[in-house]
Amino acid sequence: MALAMFNKVMGSSQTSQVLHIIELFKKNLKVVKVSKNFFNRLMNTKAGKVMSFFDKLKTIPDAKMNKLKKKGIIFENRLHNFVQKRLRNSLAPFKENIFEANTKKKYCLSRLLRACMG
Repeated sequence: MALAMFNKVMGSSQTSQVLHIIELFKKNLKVVKVSKNFFNRLMNTKAGKVMSFFDKLKTIPDAKMNKLKKKGIIFENRLHNFVQKRLRNSLAPFKENIFEANTKKKYCLSRLLRACMG
């Protein structure tokens, strides 16, 4: 928004408007500095330090959860392998039927489209 306004002002080339926009940018810079300074001072208080401690505590991984997660991943992989081996052999006869059914569907749809369009 500020860039669009700056471009608009530059097109008209009036120096007073350009100076006004530069002043607005400086004012915005001061406001940002004050807010950053306030936030830094707030974080240096006891409450801020406690809040940052809890944020750091959230990022620490739990050792028990890591063990459970590893066991879960191993179980999931073994279950996936078991299912793949069993289903590959049991569903193989149906692959040909599925392929034929899909080709018939495509053929019927193409005939329907030709009939409707013609």
